Amino acid sequence: MAELVIRPEIEHANVEALRDGYGKMQSIAANDNRSWVFWAEIHGFNQYDCWHHSRVGPGRGTEFTYDLFLPWHRAYLTSFDHIARDQNPAAILPWWDWTSTAAHARGLPASYTGPEVNGQPNPLASGPTPDMPDDPARRTRRFPGDPADLPSMTDARPELGLNLSINEILALSQFADFTSHLQNVHDYIHGWTGGADANGVGGDMGVVPTSAFRPRLLGPSRHHRSSVVFVAAQVGHQQRPAGLSRQDARSVPLHRPETFDFLGFTHCCGKALNGGFLLKRITIKKRLRAKLQKVKEELMRRRHQPIPEQGHWLASVVRGHRAYYAVPGNYRAIETFRSEVSRHWLRALRRRSQRDRLSWERMKRLEARWLPPARIVHPWPEQRFDVRTRGKSPVR
Repeated sequence: MAELVIRPEIEHANVEALRDGYGKMQSIAANDNRSWVFWAEIHGFNQYDCWHHSRVGPGRGTEFTYDLFLPWHRAYLTSFDHIARDQNPAAILPWWDWTSTAAHARGLPASYTGPEVNGQPNPLASGPTPDMPDDPARRTRRFPGDPADLPSMTDARPELGLNLSINEILALSQFADFTSHLQNVHDYIHGWTGGADANGVGGDMGVVPTSAFRPRLLGPSRHHRSSVVFVAAQVGHQQRPAGLSRQDARSVPLHRPETFDFLGFTHCCGKALNGGFLLKRITIKKRLRAKLQKVKEELMRRRHQPIPEQGHWLASVVRGHRAYYAVPGNYRAIETFRSEVSRHWLRALRRRSQRDRLSWERMKRLEARWLPPARIVHPWPEQRFDVRTRGKSPVR
């Protein structure tokens, strides 16, 4: 079992390990999946896969009806953390409490703002960028703003575009409202950190194309602080009063966790066998019904074909459905699809003649002969993605 990693606050981070890990990543060729530029390009130029305010892609991007800002960035930073710790096991991404008294007094610690260390570029202060249109390869730049303008846990700052304090954001009961206001804070921190110099030249943190090329020390500290707020909100809205047993707690009204549909699955909260949290992926019901309706119509069209010919076709349909949807936790939907296909097949065969007397016993034999069994064919994500090369770097 992997060792539990505790993220330190920025003041207590292992600075030397971070400089070493980041420096090694920054020296690796951009086309290597362990490199600094490779991972930065996933977020901004030139892939633009990051989520911001329900949008993905370059420019204004493509707008969706749901928003994966928080889960996408948490997964992105976790992956980046694994790469950094491959270079130096102690290079654990820290988090920065920009609401603290120390942050409001001096902003970022000096270890992360000094441009050079021992005559070399400070890997915690800047990172490399690739050649971009009208912007040749260079080191990133940032010009942080006034520390007194950082967000507060208790005070809203409407003049800065922060209409709610962090405590007020935590009190929001709807996830859509919560993530929208939290992203406003996130965007403001981006702009505050990027800033601009005396000549009006802006820092890279203020724009999506280049924001990920700056050191992740601020990124995880900023995003991880947002994640801390995210987790605190989940705990605050889901916890039950102290002293209640599990049975008594069922009568206490709790905020129902949100679900979202993505890539054919409904993503929802579940419970593992050990009682822990489990992210469940279940076939979208509307998509399941639509697929079964198409199978039903095609079976009626094919009903006069020989049974082996129909069986071969149905086997390919069930096998193809299972190849995509048979993920852990989705067995019931896979079994439902197979049984409904069998039921539609029986009805189609019975419609071949007015005198047809096909029994369920024979249908069960046909089902066992032609339809692949319902089973899970995909591993858990941590098993699939935890593949390592001889150098212990993840295979992407």
